[in-house]
Amino acid sequence: MDYMKQLNRFFEFSEAEGLPASAQLVFLHLMNINNRLHWREWFKVANSRLENLTGMTNKTIVSAKNRLKQAGLISFKSDGRVVTRYKILPITTQDSIQDSTQDSIQDTTQDSIQDSIQDTTQIKRHKTKTKDKREDAPKIPKKEYAENVLMTEEEYKKLVDYFNGREDIVQWCITTLNDYKGASGKKYTSDYYAIRKWVISEYEKKREEKLAKMPKGDDLLFENFGKGIAS
Repeated sequence: MDYMKQLNRFFEFSEAEGLPASAQLVFLHLMNINNRLHWREWFKVANSRLENLTGMTNKTIVSAKNRLKQAGLISFKSDGRVVTRYKILPITTQDSIQDSTQDSIQDTTQDSIQDSIQDTTQIKRHKTKTKDKREDAPKIPKKEYAENVLMTEEEYKKLVDYFNGREDIVQWCITTLNDYKGASGKKYTSDYYAIRKWVISEYEKKREEKLAKMPKGDDLLFENFGKGIAS
């Protein structure tokens, strides 16, 4: 319990509630005694000690204690007429509610900040692990299929399979991409995907144009020979 906060709240409370001077005096002495005892939940005080400290009769002290109990400031249990056990209750005022709310907000904010820091740390660790895995993964070497075109053997095989084994068509795609990159200075992260993305479409377009210009009959021969302009 915060001694000074409790005192400040008591003076505010006693003024608002109109506590009699006798009750105020008893409470202040009980606060002082418990403060010296390092704030025990329950503590004993001889009735004669309160009489000496306050200069009041036992009857007046009993009346003051009952008033404090009614006000929710203390709780007490009498051990006969000699010693009484007391418990000082926290005082609730508007300021104390605001203080409690502010403390709760600060605690919540601090917890949120801590959670955010932990989440950010975990994300960074995850990214680092993912990056390490990518870096540790063995890199498949790429072959030079033209001056400006690099692919893995697996990627080349996929293109050949796409054109049903027509390597001449794949070579046409490689040459087209090679010429474009050489003329434009364009670079791709993956030449294989560049071919899949637009070179094949260019090939299909030119094939259709060539088919359209052929006399009927020749176009069927062209189709039967194979899908492509590389023939």
